[in-house]
Amino acid sequence: MFWNRNTKFHQIILIGIFSILVGSDKPFKILSPDENQNRLKNCGKFQLLEFSPRQLTNNEIIIEDSFEKYKHLHKLVPFTGWWFNATAVIATATAISPYHIFTSSYVVLDEKKNWRYINQAAQCSSGSADLNVPPKVLEAFNHLPLTRARILNVCNSTSNQFNTNEDVSRKLMLAEIKHGNFSDYFCLSTKTTSKREDLLYSYGRSWTPDVYKLYNRQMKFDRYSDDKVITQGYRAKDDFANALVKQDFRKGWLMGIGMGAIGWSNAQENAYFYKVEYVQNKICSLAGICNVPIITTTTSTTTPSTTTTTTTQTPTTPSTSSEEPNTTISATSATMTQPKPSPTSISTRIPEDSEPRENPNRRLEMDVDEEYEEYLARKKESEKDYEDVDDDIVVSRDFFAKAGKPELPDNEFNKDNETILNDTGILKELVNYTGVWIDNPQSAFYATATAISPHHVLTSSYVVIDIEGKWRYTQKQAKCSSDSVDLDVPSEVLAVFNRSLRLAEARILNVCNSSNQLVEDFNRKLVLAEIKEGNLNNYFCLANEITSQHGDMLYSYGRAWDPNYYQLYVRKLTFDKFLHDIIVTKGYKAKDDFASALVEEKYGKHMVLGIGMGFKGQTTGEGQAWFYSIVKFQEKICALAGICDVPIITTTTSTTPPTTTTTTTTQTPTTPSTTSEKPNTTTSTASATIPLPKPSPTSIPSTILEPSEPQENSNRRLEIDVDEEYEEYLARKKESEKDYEDVDDDIVVSRDFFTKAGQRELSVFVLVLIIVMVFV
Repeated sequence: MFWNRNTKFHQIILIGIFSILVGSDKPFKILSPDENQNRLKNCGKFQLLEFSPRQLTNNEIIIEDSFEKYKHLHKLVPFTGWWFNATAVIATATAISPYHIFTSSYVVLDEKKNWRYINQAAQCSSGSADLNVPPKVLEAFNHLPLTRARILNVCNSTSNQFNTNEDVSRKLMLAEIKHGNFSDYFCLSTKTTSKREDLLYSYGRSWTPDVYKLYNRQMKFDRYSDDKVITQGYRAKDDFANALVKQDFRKGWLMGIGMGAIGWSNAQENAYFYKVEYVQNKICSLAGICNVPIITTTTSTTTPSTTTTTTTQTPTTPSTSSEEPNTTISATSATMTQPKPSPTSISTRIPEDSEPRENPNRRLEMDVDEEYEEYLARKKESEKDYEDVDDDIVVSRDFFAKAGKPELPDNEFNKDNETILNDTGILKELVNYTGVWIDNPQSAFYATATAISPHHVLTSSYVVIDIEGKWRYTQKQAKCSSDSVDLDVPSEVLAVFNRSLRLAEARILNVCNSSNQLVEDFNRKLVLAEIKEGNLNNYFCLANEITSQHGDMLYSYGRAWDPNYYQLYVRKLTFDKFLHDIIVTKGYKAKDDFASALVEEKYGKHMVLGIGMGFKGQTTGEGQAWFYSIVKFQEKICALAGICDVPIITTTTSTTPPTTTTTTTTQTPTTPSTTSEKPNTTTSTASATIPLPKPSPTSIPSTILEPSEPQENSNRRLEIDVDEEYEEYLARKKESEKDYEDVDDDIVVSRDFFTKAGQRELSVFVLVLIIVMVFV
């Protein structure tokens, strides 16, 4: 089926057997958490070169061994490989931990895909994009010998073949050194923020002409592509795996590792570097070189001052050490560094004045009225949304909901109401792209891929089917089946994808008609796809209603060619109208723009309203732009991928005391039932006091809710904003003048409920007492 991940179980068994039989699959030395913490603290603590322009020739300088001040750079950027007499196969090696380096596959693989030194053809293994280097190949190294090495992202894990149109002898390689360790090593860059024309620096070794020298070069940043950093070119001979670096926060950061080339490179062409950020997760799992928070432990003792009011608390739990230092909490010194408390000691963390922090295991000892008033005051001050959770503690909504929450950048737009964005960070995940690059932009088939879950994207059928109705890359005719209006994309088509997001499964939605024929615009239809590797940390919410009116301003995020670069654009678009499953906006100029995301901000989140149909070639900007309405595809996406718009349920337990009345009363949406003789357990959302009715898909709901809370399908998520819930609460409070309070189990219930119940019980007691007095 569409999303079945378990169909290749037998391959897993084969991989396990293969791993046992092949001796080259020994794991890397993995840094322990403590070693990784030391790496994070000590990396990059060295001075990079600072030469004046007059010292440089063609923006470069040779770093001689005689430069005493920079001798450490020769140890930081050595070289590895085999060198005998006049024959050498060597490449730059960049230290990234005490035991690991980045270098080039050039030292182990030739351009014919044969292992050097052992004359055997290299072969990809099943299910892996990487390739382990045989130990016998590494045994030949006589400069910086290596224990093990792995070439990264060189294979197609589906077809088990080398990636097409790529030189396998110029790939990025992670390796572990055989002897000793590095005292200096680079920090690894976690984000790419450079802009065009920014100055960067590279350290690498090349021949000049018959001596292998260490160069430092200045070069201008040009742009980012999928997994590479692209800079202006430079002239060098046999330059492999040089390090692209920058100095920031007084540390040296590694941004990329050069592809390099055999022979002399052309300074008029661009230079390409493998982006370190792109392989962060992989080297973390392989070698324990992970980008995690630096853990610091600080012990401090604060003495009360006569000029500052200070509250001192002493832990009540006995210390296991021989000395018991006093731990103090200052209520006025917000900048004081507090010691890390033991699990059994009193917390020493200072809460912010405007947002009192609560122990999540304690009950909130505050009247609900005051809680709401405090919430409104904080909201006015900090413009943050909050919501009630299980135990009635007010916490940030950002803690719970990730979908749609990332901040999109504010942009300055040109006269065409558009701007080009840096292809980095959050936007890289939210609005990525997918497809195939063959030789040049004219033979590339790309489309925007919009993230809607940790595993799923929406894109265009343009990347998988051509204008003749044939599957791209296989040239087989696409055929509809009799039982579906959708069309599954063959796996052999997806296996060819070699740019940015690779796809494991994909389905073209609503592409077939009742006659089992492809509909019009079949190569511009909406595609739901599952990514092949990793998880997406950021993704959009899906809109479940369209409230825009003619003339409203919306935004689109999408990719198009400009003219030979595939750039990320944001555009201002004017909403025009809604036609069945199409949203129509004002047109815009773009080249080969497919599947751009139409976005609006609502309820404090970013929601996808539509996915662009797109157009092959250059549009003029006149006329209209068409987007597939996400609202019309909600049920299908839910059925296929489990991405469903269901209510966000906050479960609370409310117990209704027994009552002796037998009168049945008519209930309103804000009045809890009091006619049951048994305690009732209810489940409610953040502001609703009765369960929402479950309407049928084709009928009008039988229960009419208040105008401020529109009726929602039970399979859809409640999209009402928390602010509206509070304001609705205050309106009801003002109208009915009912107080609320926190009771023992932290359930917010009406004070009148207990008052009325008490009155009834008192009345019965008085009646019984009178009867007893009369007849006794």
